[in-house]
Amino acid sequence: MKIGTRLCGVIVVGLFLVACKDDNPPPTVDLSSGGDKAMSEATVPQPDGPGVKPDGVPDGPSVKPDGVPDGPITKSDGPKSEGPITKTDGPGVKPDATAQCTDPTPCNGYACNTTTGVCRTTCTNPLHCAQGYLCTASNQCVKAVTCTSAAQCTPYACDLAIGQCRVNCTQNAHCASGFICSNGACVQAITCTTANDPLCKGYTCNTAQGVCRTTCSTGGTNPVPCATGYICENNQCNKTVACTSDAPCLGYTCNMSLQLCRTTCGGGVNCATGYTCSNGTCVKLTACTNNTPCNGYDCNNGYCRISCYFDQHCDQGYYCNTATNQCVKGIACTTSTPCLGYTCDVQQGVCRTSCANWPCATGYSCNANDQCAASVACTNNTPCGAYACNNGFCRTACGQDSHCATGNTCNQQTNQCLPGAPCTSNQQCTGYQCVQSQNACRTYCFTDWMCTGNYQCTAGKCVP
Repeated sequence: MKIGTRLCGVIVVGLFLVACKDDNPPPTVDLSSGGDKAMSEATVPQPDGPGVKPDGVPDGPSVKPDGVPDGPITKSDGPKSEGPITKTDGPGVKPDATAQCTDPTPCNGYACNTTTGVCRTTCTNPLHCAQGYLCTASNQCVKAVTCTSAAQCTPYACDLAIGQCRVNCTQNAHCASGFICSNGACVQAITCTTANDPLCKGYTCNTAQGVCRTTCSTGGTNPVPCATGYICENNQCNKTVACTSDAPCLGYTCNMSLQLCRTTCGGGVNCATGYTCSNGTCVKLTACTNNTPCNGYDCNNGYCRISCYFDQHCDQGYYCNTATNQCVKGIACTTSTPCLGYTCDVQQGVCRTSCANWPCATGYSCNANDQCAASVACTNNTPCGAYACNNGFCRTACGQDSHCATGNTCNQQTNQCLPGAPCTSNQQCTGYQCVQSQNACRTYCFTDWMCTGNYQCTAGKCVP
């Protein structure tokens, strides 16, 4: 099991509980007079690498109702490419996905991912960017620009309080004149005159303000509908066709109250019989009476599974790769001997390939990447470098400070033991905490609470 601990809502640091920040993007500000957001539906996590696919599951785009473009609906921070809104974030610096690093220097404005030793290529919060760079609504690190007026920052406004151009928004006031805030980004406002103005490409016109809306909502006291022939799903207007049953919807269900075919799915709903929801798209299932036609997956209620969460969702001789939710053919085993440091899943008869949820074989330990690595035999911390000796073998990752040798503390974001200056009190650590049990100053932070005095946490460092 991976021993690093980062819980939603808290970060466990030593013996302290520390609140953690939400990485979600800022909320959309709608131009309508009100309306509840559409319920966001969860989607089945999908494979991001090669794996076994059951018969009948198409490799290309799934079926769509008549009149809907081929291929799955494109999710975006605003209307689709056919819509009226033009993204104007501007290009960020080009990241180098192959650059090796120990600090942000070679990363072109991005932070160094010390877990993998390579530069980050996207961001979801300011800590993913190097000092002097900001994270945009399109997940790019861009260099901070000083300003005195919005004219220097188009399409964003100038944050006069700090003298820097904004790079994302939560309200229209954060955008320059002629731009509106849509899903965290300032976009060009498109003028319109009628409710179903074709310039709005499926969205309705806010006739009071004379601009196209960039979102929709259902339910509540003031729902914001889509134009005729479009259906509102996840606050987006998607082109669809009329229906009175599931028949014309090609794998999706008919929204009987609107008499329109659905075009997205989530949480196992909105797909017709014989289809399942996969990454927001309904895909056809293969009928089965046993595992034979399922190519590594098991037969479940008359249809082959197309993803897994547990080894039991796979056929004999296969295991579930929980990182990709795919059933993968494994090395046959009855003991851990052929498993190269991993344990044998005796029930499935295959070697495991991760230690995220299982222990490693004797003589191996689970590292920060959930991989079993050969351990160094030890009777004390001397041969273990920054790590502690545990049950006769050196640790290779940490989840708390006691997993590190004296003089080191545990960075619980990277599960690495890092050296710090000797200390007995915070006063000796220049803005950082002193971990007295380790006789070491911390050298990193996740929040301001990890800094002392008047220091604040910026890009992983405590600064005055």
